[in-house]
Amino acid sequence: MQSEPNELERRLEEAERENAALRAENAALLDSQLASWTTIVRDESSALTQVYSTLSWRITKPLRDARAFQLAVRRVGLSSALAIAVARVRRRRG
Repeated sequence: MQSEPNELERRLEEAERENAALRAENAALLDSQLASWTTIVRDESSALTQVYSTLSWRITKPLRDARAFQLAVRRVGLSSALAIAVARVRRRRG
């Protein structure tokens, strides 16, 4: 009868070691994936920054604003779209 508790203790210790090893492996995989995604986000952010600083992006800003206003009119009506546009202009000017 004494051997049964010893066997259970041995199996428990083995399961705990296996659990610790799996947790460490999982943490390493998650760290690797996080590093990969961090690199992707940093690269994409850099690419967007470059696009936003181009002359063509700055020149076409009024066209994008006009399209956004058009879509807002369609979505919420003219008076609400105007109120939103005025609020945005005021925010931009300080």
